Formats: sequence, C-alpha cells, structure tokens
Amino acid sequence: MVLEGGRSDRDYVEEWTELFRSSVRLRLMADVPLGMFLSGGIDSSAIAAVMSGMVGEPIRTFSVAFKEREANELEYARLVATAYQTNHHEVVIVSPEEFFAALPRMVWHEDEPLAHPSSVALYFVSQLRFAACQGGPYWRGQR
Repeated sequence: MVLEGGRSDRDYVEEWTELFRSSVRLRLMADVPLGMFLSGGIDSSAIAAVMSGMVGEPIRTFSVAFKEREANELEYARLVATAYQTNHHEVVIVSPEEFFAALPRMVWHEDEPLAHPSSVALYFVSQLRFAACQGGPYWRGQR
C-alpha cells in the first residue's frame, strides 16, 4: 500500500527497523559486560533479540517476578532467554512484605511518589545485578 508522500508500508517498516537496530547498537558501547532487564514483554524481548545478534558473547539478562502467578512473567522471559541463549538470572519477590518494605527506599531514590509499581521490580533487578557483582543474597546464579 502506498501512503502519503509516496512511501509504502514496507518503507516505513524498514525505516523503523533500521532506527530500532541503530538505537540498540548505540547502547552497546561499554567497557564492562553487557546486560539488560528482561521482563518477557515485547519491548525487552525485541531488544534482547536485536542485541544478541550484535555481540559476540551471550548477553546477561536479569528478570524479577512476583510469586503470585497473575503478576509473574518469568515464563516469557525464560522463553526469550532460551531462544537467544542469554546468560539469564532472576529473582522472585517471595512476599508482599518485601514489596511494601522496598517502597520507602524507592520513594527516596526516585525523589517522588512512585508512578508505576514496576519501579519496585526494577529496584529488585538492580539489587540482583549489584548482588551479582558482590556475591550477595539475591544472587541466584545461572538458570
């Protein structure tokens, strides 16, 4: 189908794909091993797919989940990690108490009220990554 300006759907898809790949590529410059948060959703899954094809070694992926099944996307994160052969690590927040205990610290770090509960999950992923470097209590090792 030809759209305004004489460009086809295919032209727009190709342009978006190149912009997306370029965006991922720009973020691969690091003097430390590369890693990323993998939620199992479409955004992080697409980034993992593109990123894994741009580097010479498995990327490190980090996931966090809530114990409650309705709030747990680890199954999807694991599928992506397996498909792209990432070095995958995960943590499960085992209780609502852990979630709520993290809130005061999160508000302090963000310097504002939390806009989205996923901020707490990201906080736990950052703790997982930090613990990975330190050998701390959240470290679960390679799946």
